Amino acid sequence: MPVQIASWQDFKELTEFCRVKLYRLDETATGYRVRVAAGRYLYEKEYSFDDPELKDVTSWCGQNAYRAVRSVPEEVVFA
Repeated sequence: MPVQIASWQDFKELTEFCRVKLYRLDETATGYRVRVAAGRYLYEKEYSFDDPELKDVTSWCGQNAYRAVRSVPEEVVFA
């Protein structure tokens, strides 16, 4: 069962050396819902379109070999 991490900075520190890295970015009416998983850790948050942390999340995933996930059924735990 995955461990959900509340802070993006904590998630980055905990998952630096994980081998399996996945992310999903879904557009909502007010911004984006981000789901990032690495190893047994999970980070989820909804961002407004102009949130600077959203840019950090997407650039981190791109620079650290995270693989994009196209779809995940809601009943499946993402990790």
